[in-house]
Amino acid sequence: MALTMNDGGGASTRTYRGNNKRQANTAPATGAAITPVVKKQVASGGQMTNTYTAPSYSNSAPITNSVPAAAATAPATPAPAATPPVSDDDWLAGDSTYQAALAALKKTLTGYQTQYDTSKTNYDTDYNSSLKNLGWNQDGNSWNQDDTNTAYGRSYGNQQNDFAARDMLQSSFYGEALNNLLRQFNDQKGDLSTARGRYMTDLNNTLGQQQNENSLAQQQARAESIARKAAGISNMVG
Repeated sequence: MALTMNDGGGASTRTYRGNNKRQANTAPATGAAITPVVKKQVASGGQMTNTYTAPSYSNSAPITNSVPAAAATAPATPAPAATPPVSDDDWLAGDSTYQAALAALKKTLTGYQTQYDTSKTNYDTDYNSSLKNLGWNQDGNSWNQDDTNTAYGRSYGNQQNDFAARDMLQSSFYGEALNNLLRQFNDQKGDLSTARGRYMTDLNNTLGQQQNENSLAQQQARAESIARKAAGISNMVG
């Protein structure tokens, strides 16, 4: 519908155009879009005509600058605590392969020590017996000239009887013969001590070498176990 209005003096005419339907006298719904009024001036027959277009309303959804709230999410499950690294000592204690090797090596080492002790005891027994049979009195740290069951006692008695039979016990020859007898038996005793020293040196060297080899074998077994740990090969005791 168009409505034309003339000013009192006839100088101008205002024409209104609107929809043919009757406009409800109500405010637009909240958020409805509004088309603004458009004003135009049109020259007609020498007169200026002001033309207005009535506002129109749209029921389209409003445009807003609000950002929708983020959807609620469940709290994240915390990551499990990292397992502390296994120490070398704990690993070695649980490595059955290493423990078996270590037990075998220790058993071997114990065998070496037992063999050493047995050998030393047997040799010392024979050595002491030899000294006794020779006539040496270890308690008195001297030669036993009265025990004729010993080599020195028999030699001393035989020599004394020989010089006595010739009535030469007070002569220098008897003293010299006695000194020679002592020197002879001291030399034999010295030979026994020297032989014992050599034997004990060899025995100690043998035990030391066996101990060193056993220690190296234990270190090697340990290194192999640590290498298995580094490679992640678990062979733990059940």
